[in-house]
Amino acid sequence: MGSPCCIQVNQRRRMVFSHIWFGDRQYGRINPRNSSAGTFTVNKHSKNAAGCDYQSEGKISIATAVLNLSGSLSVTSGKVPLFVNFDGKNSISGATQYKWIFGDTKQSPKDTAWGAIVSYTYNDTGKFYPRLIGVSGGCRDTISLGAVSARLLSTNQLGENLTVNLYPNPTGAGNEVMLNIEGNNKSRSITVYNAVGSKLSSHRIEKGENNIVLKAPTSGIYLIEIEGAGNQIKWVVE
Repeated sequence: MGSPCCIQVNQRRRMVFSHIWFGDRQYGRINPRNSSAGTFTVNKHSKNAAGCDYQSEGKISIATAVLNLSGSLSVTSGKVPLFVNFDGKNSISGATQYKWIFGDTKQSPKDTAWGAIVSYTYNDTGKFYPRLIGVSGGCRDTISLGAVSARLLSTNQLGENLTVNLYPNPTGAGNEVMLNIEGNNKSRSITVYNAVGSKLSSHRIEKGENNIVLKAPTSGIYLIEIEGAGNQIKWVVE
């Protein structure tokens, strides 16, 4: 046949091809998650040097699927050291090997483990992107499991015997953080300033209350001032 060109596929088959040559039996790539098992007809439409259109036909076979992976995490965020349990499954029956890559590149290649149920401890702060690899019947597939966020717990001992925790810190823009004030025995004002000293928001926490939720819409360095505490709390928004 001539040089490779685009092909047309029955869209009801939901197959995805990148290229095809019938002459040398090279059939291109298929998306295994969107294809049904069986043998299918593939049509190739081409144009010759004279400008005439013509069509050729071939067959392609897809074996029965042996992998349909899923994975779950016990937690996706917390303070370091962050201990996470991982659980992998293959909804198609058959012997399956599971390999986990926890995304902790500083510890690579130690950030891997084999088995359907494993655990891992993140000792460094940051965002990590674990993956699960499944192998069954000579086939292999990989899925991503989202992000794991490991943070420091910001604890400050302030005036009037107040212990203040801000978690998570750092945090993402638009995300909520929890300000916990232990030992609060009176109504207090709480003010959030940006890095140049402009007021972002004002709040009030009543006597006996310990928690208040804060949120910053944009990234930057913020300072939290608690009435009577004496010092400000540094809040990093990424």
